[in-house]
Amino acid sequence: MKLVGSTFITPLSTVVAIIGWFFPVLAHTATTAYVARAGVRGGLGLAFLFAWVVQFALGLALRLPVIAGVALGTVVTAIIALGLFASLWVTRNRAMSGSPAQP
Repeated sequence: MKLVGSTFITPLSTVVAIIGWFFPVLAHTATTAYVARAGVRGGLGLAFLFAWVVQFALGLALRLPVIAGVALGTVVTAIIALGLFASLWVTRNRAMSGSPAQP
């Protein structure tokens, strides 16, 4: 809290911190939802293995370097998180529309 009012805390740094926090949380929530969905629909073992691989990739992504001021780990995490979320969203929309779901 001693940094409040200092030049290190700016609106941009706050946005970057929130984004850096949001995407890992979204990725973990999406993998949990993916496994939960598979538990209901079948294929829990394969879904658990997929979620484990995704979580492993997220752990490796956090170790990526910062290049030109861009944290590559955050970018990779965002791509994984948004991809999983989009996949779950499309599956949800298909289920709600009554069309047959694809595996």
